Amino acid sequence: MLDLLRSVQVSLPDRGYSLSEMLDVFEQGVRKNPSHLLVLLDEASSLVRQETKLVYLLSRSREVELGSISLILVAVEDLFPFLDPASRSSFGVTHRLSLAPYDRAALTDILASRAELAFRPGSVDRDVLDQIARIATPNGDARFALEILSGAAHAAEEAGSASVEAEHVRRAKGSLLPTLSETQLESLSTHELGVLLALSRTLKRRGASVASQKLRTAHSALLEELGAPPMSRTTFWRTLKELERDGLVALESGSTGESNSVSMDEVPVSFLTTLLEERLGRSRPRKA
Repeated sequence: MLDLLRSVQVSLPDRGYSLSEMLDVFEQGVRKNPSHLLVLLDEASSLVRQETKLVYLLSRSREVELGSISLILVAVEDLFPFLDPASRSSFGVTHRLSLAPYDRAALTDILASRAELAFRPGSVDRDVLDQIARIATPNGDARFALEILSGAAHAAEEAGSASVEAEHVRRAKGSLLPTLSETQLESLSTHELGVLLALSRTLKRRGASVASQKLRTAHSALLEELGAPPMSRTTFWRTLKELERDGLVALESGSTGESNSVSMDEVPVSFLTTLLEERLGRSRPRKA
């Protein structure tokens, strides 16, 4: 209401006035400074649930002599069940617009816009922004994506890095919403631990994701290093799918439908590599 009063060039103290008194003053301001106002109430759920008369009065502004007002309510849920019948009638049945959750491309664009404002030019690549968008896409939550971006920037600063890298994103995501624990690792099979170790080692060198064929090559080299028998292509893919089912890796399909990109965003791969090497008995230095 204070913002509305300022819009018609009326000023009141922040406290001490009831809603009806403020509306009376607003009406006087409208008469002195007539104009059409567009009022947008964000996060309107809490306001509507309070059963305030404000929404009704603003939606019927001409009838209650508050001037010409177009009212927009923004909320994450359908407000109609919580509106009184008169207010519901004011909006009508067709005056609703449902917005889909942000998709990955939209989240990447939002992150790019914020990064342009907040970071030095060239300090964060589009691939890193896409990595963050991929993490936030299941919920379509731009706030979560921005929190990860901020956390990754702080992690980069703490590490003395001149740019935000994929590993900084994993560190930020792991601190905000940890989903991988040592207990969970204990429940994995030797095959799963091996594939996860090959992935973590590869991501240390390659960034946010790795081609599935390159991962299989790295895994074959790991098995040779461990003195373990080779793994068939079928067993490798089945193991990879099991890790995806458990939420430990993400697979993205290529145009032919075969998974061609593998990523792991849950924890820093440097930390995960150490854990897995210890669990597989490979923490000792390699022989020359």
